[in-house]
Amino acid sequence: MNAGLAAGCREFVARLDADDLSEPDRHAQQLSYLLGHPRVVAVSGAHREIRADGTRTGRSHCPPFVTRADPARAPATEPPLTQPFLMARRGAMQAAGGYRPFPVSEDSDLYWRLAEQGALVSLPAIMGCYRVHAGSISASSIVNGRLMAVCSQLAALSACRRAAGARDITLPARPGWRDATDLDAMIEMAAADTGLGPEELRRLRIAGAAKLMELAGYRPYELEAPDCSFIARTLDLDADGFAPENRADLAKMRAASAARLLRNWQLGSAWKIAPIRLLPQTLVRATTGRLYWSKLPD
Repeated sequence: MNAGLAAGCREFVARLDADDLSEPDRHAQQLSYLLGHPRVVAVSGAHREIRADGTRTGRSHCPPFVTRADPARAPATEPPLTQPFLMARRGAMQAAGGYRPFPVSEDSDLYWRLAEQGALVSLPAIMGCYRVHAGSISASSIVNGRLMAVCSQLAALSACRRAAGARDITLPARPGWRDATDLDAMIEMAAADTGLGPEELRRLRIAGAAKLMELAGYRPYELEAPDCSFIARTLDLDADGFAPENRADLAKMRAASAARLLRNWQLGSAWKIAPIRLLPQTLVRATTGRLYWSKLPD
């Protein structure tokens, strides 16, 4: 992607993943919007989902028009631009430093830096078809789920550093974090490689645990027993310092995860992730089928 960015010379850059499809008028819509809104540096848009064979799933996704990102939450509220349908100003991409060598979530890391150059917008019109299949990097395994949890939240921590005027993190050229045996070990490797301080490590543990719960709620993999033990241990000991509303969301995520595990007869993992105080909420979710966490009120 950086090689392609360096090879071009025009004012705007558009990208598309090899397995996704653009609408015929996608580029015209996005270019028109960027030309009419000089303070906006990047746009994406809504999309339909398609299966591996190209048939529609019947689902579509329309992110918020104006991003309301927050890198300090757990998990971070990331800029919700869908990467396959990104169009951006080349100058802003270059000023942001292009893509950094994150194994995954390189788009989220770029968006935090692009947001420092100007506004990010997700257009409400359908920009294309996003292919959902088990072979995709983001959906293929719990290992990639852990990697996405770590990388996305590390990118948010990096944004917090820049916002505070501190020195940004430096990534190794080829992070070997995928080789970690569980989320705990992966976070320790990432923290050591990027030089996180004790408070940053604490926040990465909490945010990483929360992000993995969120991902397992809609990806085709499930939390494993070591993940559940790490999540419970981390959130039981370290959730202080986050806003009460954020802590309430974390409790809902734990209850939803435990209810889903319970419905799948993974009883040991369910009891590991949900403390006694969340047992009533977990059982209600399990019996009513409310197995997924959402920021919308229950």
